[in-house]
Amino acid sequence: MKKAKENGFKRIEVETSCDGLRPVKKAFTGRILADLDERASGDRNTRYLVAITKGGRFAVYDENSRTGRSWLTVYESFYDVRENNGEEWGLPDEVIAAVAAEVGEPYTVELDI
Repeated sequence: MKKAKENGFKRIEVETSCDGLRPVKKAFTGRILADLDERASGDRNTRYLVAITKGGRFAVYDENSRTGRSWLTVYESFYDVRENNGEEWGLPDEVIAAVAAEVGEPYTVELDI
């Protein structure tokens, strides 16, 4: 744990709830890369917190203030975070750009205009 603290890692605790009624506390050791509220994320009603874990994975926590629902999703790499933008759900560009800046990766939104 000493080495983790030297790298800015700390215990991070979040509450997840798929139905907004029964929260489950989850904790891991990591370093927060981005913590964007709904104004900064460009996504109404949703807060995003992205951390790199002590195992080198990316933990993405999103919490919807309107529904009370929240999720924690773990990705193997920044590439996986960046490419996880499906039709039904995806991270806002503002979130991905903030994480990219923290990990030193380029990120450009490609427009088909």
